[in-house]
Amino acid sequence: MTDTQESVDIDQITNYQRFGFLGRLLNSFIAREWFTCGIIAAVVVVGALYHHHSINSLGARFETTVEKMLDKREKGSRAFIAEAIKTIESNMARKLEEAIKTSETNMVGKFDMIRRLSVQKNCVELYKSGKITSGVSTINPDGIGPDFEVFCDQKTAGGGWTMIQKRLDGSVDFNRSWFDYKNGFGDLNGELWLGLDKIHRLTKSPSKLRVDLEDFDGNTAYAEYDLFQVANQSKKYQLSIETYSGTAGDSLLRHHGYLFTTKDQDNDSYEGNCAKRHKGGWWYSSCHSSNLNGFYYHGKHISFADGVNWFHWKGYYYSVKRAEMKIRPVEFQ
Repeated sequence: MTDTQESVDIDQITNYQRFGFLGRLLNSFIAREWFTCGIIAAVVVVGALYHHHSINSLGARFETTVEKMLDKREKGSRAFIAEAIKTIESNMARKLEEAIKTSETNMVGKFDMIRRLSVQKNCVELYKSGKITSGVSTINPDGIGPDFEVFCDQKTAGGGWTMIQKRLDGSVDFNRSWFDYKNGFGDLNGELWLGLDKIHRLTKSPSKLRVDLEDFDGNTAYAEYDLFQVANQSKKYQLSIETYSGTAGDSLLRHHGYLFTTKDQDNDSYEGNCAKRHKGGWWYSSCHSSNLNGFYYHGKHISFADGVNWFHWKGYYYSVKRAEMKIRPVEFQ
């Protein structure tokens, strides 16, 4: 071996040694860097895993919170909806009830109107509608007050008469109170006082009066008056009467303008009470020339003017067997 070759080998060895050191150093660096990268990667992975877990946990908590909020909101919404439905139902029920009441009121009003239209005003209208047989019927003369029953005389003098008073057999006591004369008493098919309130309603429209009389021997007479009206209670049922015709003589025009008197309400001009003295309610002054509501004697009597008297036919000491007072509208012919 030459010196040159030895020198080359030594240089190669030295280079190898140098490169070996560098290799080892590089290897060591690489090892260290891989370790660092591994640590970093591990941290990243762990961080990623932790971050993923945190996100999942946060998401879960968020979802739970949202669910709770939604549940709370849903519950609130349900309560709100339930309350709204309850309010709507209540309002609908109230409105329905009001509508039913209004409908019922309207129906009652219409039914009442139809009923009133179907009820005749008086016995004349009944006669014209074909009810030409005498008897009891229902009427409503003014369309304001209640209906009431009357006896219609459809035979006498052309018919259409509404009976307001009748004496026949003495079966009914006519020596009665103001209340009784106001409201009426007796029997529509027998002895009768229709009632001052009803007579007032019937005579709001101008009416004609007919008085039929019969004695115990079967003799008859009548008196007609072209106007007969009775005021209301506040005016003490004041009598208005005009123009006599007939066969019984006039025993009633004297009573024009008089107030009604009963044993318990004295509206006459007599110093005492004419109703007490003459035993029945009537349009007295001081006191009378007719007393058709007096005591029912059988013909002649000795007491003065307290029987069923019509002075200008039988005087003050004869009580007639039958007396009837009946009215109908003046326009009826």
